[in-house]
Amino acid sequence: MRDLLGQITFDVIEKLGQATKTEIKRAVYRFAVKNNLLTEDFVVAYGDIGWVFQNLRQKEKTVKVKKIGKAWIWTVA
Repeated sequence: MRDLLGQITFDVIEKLGQATKTEIKRAVYRFAVKNNLLTEDFVVAYGDIGWVFQNLRQKEKTVKVKKIGKAWIWTVA
């Protein structure tokens, strides 16, 4: 389930172009609701979405984050 969440998160970041973590989390949630993905496993994985962000940034190197003013902005690398 974490792999699916990672792919959804990446796709959302790519679609948004650049966004804060909160904006991305909301978009991922809306995607999950729209596609009937809100299973217990998905909700548990979603609770660890911060780790998904870090994996995409550190391991996969597919997204990057930078601070603009007070906000941290995520983008596809």
